[in-house]
This record gives sequence, structure tokens and C-alpha cells, in this order.
Amino acid sequence: MKNTLIFILLFFITSCKVNQEIATTTPSPTVAPPEQGSPPTAAKPVKKISWQNELKSAFRAHYKTMVQKEQANISQNYPVIIQDFLNMTLIRSNGERVRFKMKKKAYQTLAHATHPPTSVYLLLSAADFKINKDSIIQQLMGYDTLIQKAITGIQSVKHLEKEQIENTKKMLALTHDYLQRIISERATSEAAYQDFALSVRPLTNKNLYDAAKTHLNQFKEQMQVWKTTFPGENWQELRVAVLGFHQPRIGYVPTQFFQWLLKESAFENKVAYVEFQYSIFGPNRPKAEAYALELLTKIKLDKVVAFSVLGDEILLQQDVMAPVTKEIISNWEASNWNNQEN
Repeated sequence: MKNTLIFILLFFITSCKVNQEIATTTPSPTVAPPEQGSPPTAAKPVKKISWQNELKSAFRAHYKTMVQKEQANISQNYPVIIQDFLNMTLIRSNGERVRFKMKKKAYQTLAHATHPPTSVYLLLSAADFKINKDSIIQQLMGYDTLIQKAITGIQSVKHLEKEQIENTKKMLALTHDYLQRIISERATSEAAYQDFALSVRPLTNKNLYDAAKTHLNQFKEQMQVWKTTFPGENWQELRVAVLGFHQPRIGYVPTQFFQWLLKESAFENKVAYVEFQYSIFGPNRPKAEAYALELLTKIKLDKVVAFSVLGDEILLQQDVMAPVTKEIISNWEASNWNNQEN
């Protein structure tokens, strides 16, 4: 044992000497000498963590843990529906995902056919309702060409009812007549546009009603299909997430403050809640601010457009089909969704 220890010690000493000799005889790779007068890099000071930050970090950690736990609890015990515009995804309690895509043809045709009065307003408003330039005339003539194509196209549509086709055709024809008149006269006014908008408003509202109805009916039918197909799900505890591009949070403290400060109503005008799915701090702040400015601009524009086209400045601050949806649902029987028998 003693001889073994002596051997290990001698081997270690010999290795050290060899390494020292290699270090003195092996040329070092060429390295540029440090600049003269360059101060040594100062060690970064250790950032002191305050008790407030420790509390904040602890809260966030515990909150994250609880969110993960609750998410797992929901996933395992309740069905969840993620709704995205005209589609839905059912996430069953066993993790299976079932996708539903609405039949969109009728909805899209009816919805898109309501655009012309708004598009005409935007064209005229951009020119301050002055048709005194050839460039404006060209834009109006170009859009009128699209309207004439639509009048021809709507007559060959197979997925709408006859009444819906006639209603849409009439609205397009009135739009065509108005465009032809102002192009010929090279003059119009905001008041003249309002008269035109008033004439097509019942037709526009009918299209919105029918589009909303096909949307609602398909969703209503699909929910019953899922409930019948998967009777073992805990449907009484169904959770639904409606995905949207902008959804204000009710009662958010800064929103309440600025609504008080600027004497704002609950509807957006000068104060808007801008929803993000990412941090608005650090490098994301410029992007967040740009988006917020864009949204405020859209709110201002939407109020003018809604009043001019639909006769109510707040209609575009909600789903444009909200009034007709409310009317449709009010005529339905009371929901029996939570009845155990169904």
C-alpha cells in the first residue's frame, strides 16, 4: 500500500514537470497584444434583490404553478371549446380535439355584399366629398365596374335563397345608380351620400340578419351534435374561449381612471383597452405603442363610418351583427342545455 502511494506521488510530480516543460517549449498561438492604456474590465456589480422583488417573484412563481394546475384540472374534467370566428375546436376531457368548420358560402356572400355602401363612403370621404379631380373619377369608375360585375355574379349564385339574391341585387343596383349619377355630375355631398345610405340601409340590414342567422343556426346545431355524440362529457361545466382581435376587460383600473378623466362612456371613443398576448415592455414597447395608435385611429374612423352607413356611431364598436343576433336569439325557446335528460 505504501509503495502504491509513493508510485502515485511520483507519477503526479513527473506529470507536473512534463506539463511545465511543454508549456515553456510549445510556442503560443499569436495573440494581438492588448491596447496600451486600455483599462481593465470592471466586474459587474452584483444586483441587490429587494424584498419587494422577492415578493413579486414568489407571487409570479406561485401564480404560474396554480395556473398550470388549474389548466390541467380543466382539461381533465371539463370539455373546452376554442371558438375562432366561423370555426370551433372541441377539446374533450380525454384530450381528443374535434374540429368544426362552418359552411361559409352563404355567410360570406351575404357579408361581403354589404360592403359597397361602406366602400363608397370611404372613397368619397378620402376626397372630402369633392369630385373635382380625374383621379377621383377614375377610382369611382373602377369601383362601379366592380359593382356591375357583382350584379351579374349574384344572379348565378346557387347557395342563396331567391329572396336573398333579389335583395342583394337591389342593393348593388342602387349603389350603381348612385355612382353613375355622381360620376356624371362630377359632384356630391355628405348629405347626398346620407340619402343614398338611407335608401340601402334596409337591404344591408337584411343581409346582416341572414348572415348572422346562418352563423348562429350552424353553431347551435353543432353544439347539439357534440352533446349527443359525447354524452359522457361534463357538459354542464363546459368552458368556452372566444378568440378575438380585441376584447376590452371590464373594470380595468387604468381604463376606469381615464374614462373618469375624459368623461368617457362605457363605449370606446378616446379611451380603449388594447389587448395583447405578449409583453408590452422592453423591446416590444414600440410595437405595442404603434398598435395602440392604430387601434385608436380605427375607433375614430369606425364611429364616423358607422354613423354614415348604419345610422348609429357605436354599431362598429360591437359586432356589426349584434342587434340582429339579439333579435334572432330572443325568438328562440329558452335553452335547456343544462337539463340532464338532453
